[in-house]
Amino acid sequence: MFTWIIRIVWLVLSALLLVRIAESLLGVDQTTSILPIPSITGSVDVFFIVGGVAWGILLTFGVLVGAGRPRRRRSARGPQQLAPATVIETRRTGMTINEVPQYEIFLDVQPVEGEAFVSSFRQVLSAPEVIHVQPGGMLPVLFRPGDPDHVALADPSTHGVEQMMLRWRIAHGLVADELISARTRGISQPASVLALRPTGAQREGQVQITTRLLITPADGSAAFEADSTVFVHPDALSHVQVGSPVFAMYEPAHPERVHMTIQRQEGLA
Repeated sequence: MFTWIIRIVWLVLSALLLVRIAESLLGVDQTTSILPIPSITGSVDVFFIVGGVAWGILLTFGVLVGAGRPRRRRSARGPQQLAPATVIETRRTGMTINEVPQYEIFLDVQPVEGEAFVSSFRQVLSAPEVIHVQPGGMLPVLFRPGDPDHVALADPSTHGVEQMMLRWRIAHGLVADELISARTRGISQPASVLALRPTGAQREGQVQITTRLLITPADGSAAFEADSTVFVHPDALSHVQVGSPVFAMYEPAHPERVHMTIQRQEGLA
């Protein structure tokens, strides 16, 4: 409201000064004016000087007020939505908080409904936390439709988030039909990669590989080998090299049907 008052007063002064300038340039009698101001008897046009000074002050003050006010951004309406996102790049910003570096994480967000989009967010991450935001990794994010520039990291430990991520992969064909049961109802056991080869198939920006795994059950039973064909992001292939520690999910009744995961995962409830 105060800003609008300044603008109105400034516009009025501008009009009066323009009239006075026109009178000075075109008028025959410079001592009179159509404006309600005293007659000018001396050589100094007091009204013009005072009005000009006031006009300049209001202009300067108005600019400063306008610059100092934060611009209101049109906020997107609607509740936040949960979506999976693939890490494209992780970059340090140069800022640290309590000696912990801040990172900017660039994401390819793929909503359940609507088109995919690229966004980013900044977060302070310790060394162990950075491991989980490497290129190719999947992260759950919250966003509002119509505001793709602002996303927030959802709590990955939340059961609902884990379930959403898994359902998204199944819905997009990233889990083979014959391995859905192993991935959704199987147990997760430590394993290591013995060999791998790409199949040449690609889907949702991910590539399909077949791995030969050495699975070491946590219950102490004998280790065994099994093959697993899965989709992984190209940037995550560095975590699936020969000798890499991974996890194998399978149903005890069907140990030959194995779904490999880079990190320990849970099935569907």
